[in-house]
Amino acid sequence: MSILSPSNFRSYREYNLENKKLLVRIDINLPISRDGKVESFYKVRKYMKTIDVFSDSAIVLISHQGRVGDDNFISLEQHGEYLYN
Repeated sequence: MSILSPSNFRSYREYNLENKKLLVRIDINLPISRDGKVESFYKVRKYMKTIDVFSDSAIVLISHQGRVGDDNFISLEQHGEYLYN
């Protein structure tokens, strides 16, 4: 059995995370228009179920949008505004 086998990882359900501080990394590379605007927040909506599970905790989300030098590399400001509202 591989060390990276899914059976070697524990689920968040096995921990009491209420009132904890959590660092959560999500992949939210979204489609970007030519003028640098996010065209669709579908991936963010998909992650909201997971984020809501941790609503009794303080959550810090980390991610990135694209790679340096790519056309879709932009600030996460639009993503944050969407999540905040």
